[in-house]
Amino acid sequence: MSVVYYYWDADQYDWKLLPSSSYDSNPFQTLDAVGTITLATKDDGTVTLRPIHTVKVRVAYTADFVKDWFTERTVYDEFDVVFKEDCSDNAITLGAAIDDIEYYIGQTTISGSDTDF
Repeated sequence: MSVVYYYWDADQYDWKLLPSSSYDSNPFQTLDAVGTITLATKDDGTVTLRPIHTVKVRVAYTADFVKDWFTERTVYDEFDVVFKEDCSDNAITLGAAIDDIEYYIGQTTISGSDTDF
């Protein structure tokens, strides 16, 4: 069986080969012959994935030893791969408890006397 990967090019309204495209190696680090996709661990700058980016992917699986004239020798699977920055919704998650600490934000003068806030 052979496996070919495509991405949806919205500007040209067509499926384009994913290998050797701008998405190759970023964010798709490895696309193997059995349909396994390995993603890169960070945005390397060639494709902007932040704050949220969706890549429409199509994988074509072809049975190589079936006669060429047999129309159902290739099947397709289509799905979205969504990349989302953790803080894109302006929300930060606390990973561990923070110890109680006394904070002094600043000091200002009101009517000639020092006051802590």
